[in-house]
Amino acid sequence: MPAVWLTINSADARIGLRAYRSPDPKDAFRTQRKIQRKATVIKRYNNLSLVIAIPGIILQIVGRVMMDGEQEMLGALITLGATGMVLVGFAFYAMAKGRSPVWCLAAFLSLIGLIILALLKDESGVDEV
Repeated sequence: MPAVWLTINSADARIGLRAYRSPDPKDAFRTQRKIQRKATVIKRYNNLSLVIAIPGIILQIVGRVMMDGEQEMLGALITLGATGMVLVGFAFYAMAKGRSPVWCLAAFLSLIGLIILALLKDESGVDEV
């Protein structure tokens, strides 16, 4: 009986040794670089969203005020262009949160859309957004 036991254990040991692979330092380095690249991309998306969406929201307000005044056509054009800016900015913000760019449709709600996007759970896996 001990010979069988030794055979089983030696087979298990060989299987275990084949399955165990020492960690390659290059793999850890590659993983760290991927995480850093992802964090950099997310930071870039977040910055672009701020640079594009905030002026867009301000221009929406300005365009709306102009539409109520005497310059209706110019106000409508400014509001339309500003809504496009907010759409693009919200798309970048949604991507920074790991969400689909379709969330940019919240731009049609202007400030309320911004609040909705801000309350979305971050699914990017990076704690910088």
